[in-house]
Amino acid sequence: MLVANRFKCILIGCLLILANSSWVAAEQKIVLGVSEIPFLLSRGKEKQGAYNQVLKELEQENSLDLFFMPPARAEVLFDKKEIDCLFPASKTTIPNADQLIQSDPLTTVDAYIFSIKEYPDLAFFENKTIAIRRGFSFGNIRDKLQARYVELENEQAALAFLQRGRADAMIGYLPDVLGAQKLLDLPLDELFYHDPIYSAQEAVVCHSNSLTLSFIENANQIFSKKRQDMELMLSKDYIINVAENIEYAVERKDVELMFSTIYSPLGIRPKFVYYPSLRGLSLVDSGDLDADAGRFIEAVQPFQNLVQVPSPVSEINVNVFCLKRADCENKSNIKIGALKGLLVAREHCAEKQRSCVFFDDYSTLVDMLAVRQIDAIMSPEHLSPVFICASTSAKFYYSKIPELSNKIYHYVGKSNEGLVSALSQSIADPNITKLANRILNIWKARIKKCDKNIIEVQA
Repeated sequence: MLVANRFKCILIGCLLILANSSWVAAEQKIVLGVSEIPFLLSRGKEKQGAYNQVLKELEQENSLDLFFMPPARAEVLFDKKEIDCLFPASKTTIPNADQLIQSDPLTTVDAYIFSIKEYPDLAFFENKTIAIRRGFSFGNIRDKLQARYVELENEQAALAFLQRGRADAMIGYLPDVLGAQKLLDLPLDELFYHDPIYSAQEAVVCHSNSLTLSFIENANQIFSKKRQDMELMLSKDYIINVAENIEYAVERKDVELMFSTIYSPLGIRPKFVYYPSLRGLSLVDSGDLDADAGRFIEAVQPFQNLVQVPSPVSEINVNVFCLKRADCENKSNIKIGALKGLLVAREHCAEKQRSCVFFDDYSTLVDMLAVRQIDAIMSPEHLSPVFICASTSAKFYYSKIPELSNKIYHYVGKSNEGLVSALSQSIADPNITKLANRILNIWKARIKKCDKNIIEVQA
C-alpha cells in the first residue's frame, strides 16, 4: 500500500511537472523590437502605413511581444539580448552579425542626402555640416563623404536642424523623411535630393534559437506572399501618366512632387511620362503604364481596366475665357476652342450642342483666339495662366461652367488594384490636401505676375 501511494505521488508529480513545462512553452513569446517610422510603421492609427499590415500578420501567426522604440535603442537592447528580434532591420548594419539569422527581405528602401537648396552632386557637401540619425550608418557614408556629422535622435530632429540653418544637409530614407515633414507640418516641396546614396534591405533579424528559427520561417512565408505587392510599391519603374496639357517644367515639377509624396508611404518613388489624354489612358488600361495622375470620372468611362482611388485628388473648375464680355455672357452662340485632351469638353459641347473645335496645345488656342478663329477658350481654371499669360491681350473675361466643376480622381491599372486602399488613405491625408490646394493656388496666382486683368461675368 505504501509503495502504491509512493508511486501515485511520483506519477502526480511528473504530471504536474509536464503540465507546468507545457504552460511555460505555451507562454514563451518572442520579443520583437519594432523601429517606429511615422506613416509607414507606427503605434498610432493616424500614423500607420504599409508595414503595419505586415506586422499584423506576423503577430497573428506568432506569439510576439512587440516593443516600439527608436532604432538606436532597439539595437542596444538587441546587442544585450534583452530582445530577440528586430524589424525592420538588416544584418549588414549590425556589428558582429555572424551568429544572427535574417529573414528574406520584405523590401529594399533608398536613402538620400536632402538639402533645402539645389546642389550639383554629393561632393558638394564635403566639409559641410550634415544631420544624420543616431545609430544609422547608411552604408558607412561617414567613410565615403568627409563632412561634419551631427547625430540626432530622429528624422524630425534632423529636419528641424536643417530648417533652422544649423546643417547644410541631412541624410535619411525617403519614407522616413517625408513622414517627418508631415509630423512637423513643413512644406513638402522644399527639399532637394538626387540619386540614392544607399539601399537597405528591410527584414527580420534575430538571435538564433529554435523559437526564432521557426519565427523566421513563418516570416519568410508571409513576406513571400506580400513581396509582390511590396516590390510593386518599391518598383523603380512604377510609371504614372500625366496629361500632356501640363506643359511647363515648373508645373510638371509640382505634379511630380505631389504624387511622389502620395506614393511615399507605400515606399514607391514613381516615374512620370506625359502622353496625350486618350493615349495615356489607353496605355494605363492596357497595362503598359501603372497609373494616371488625375481625371474626371467621365473621362475614364470607356476604359475597362482602370481602378479609381476613392479619395479625390482635388476639385477642379472648368471655365470659358473670352476677350469680349458678351461672348462669355452668351456662350451658346460662340465658337469655343479647347484642348483635344480635355475629354469633358467634348462631352459638354456635344450635350449642349455648342460649336467647339479642338487643338493640340495652348499656343495654337492663343493664336486662334487672337485672329478671331475662335471666340473663347474652355479650360480648367488652374491651367488658364498658361494661355492668358501667353496672350497679347491685357484683359480677359471668364464665366464658370458649374456642371463641369467636379472632383478629379487618381486611377491605377487593374494589376495595381492592391495599392488602392493605401493610396486612398494617403491622398486623404490633410497634408496632401493642403499641398494640392497650395499648388493650385500658386498656379492661379501666376496670372497676377503677368499683369493681366481677369473679370468674372455671370452667364
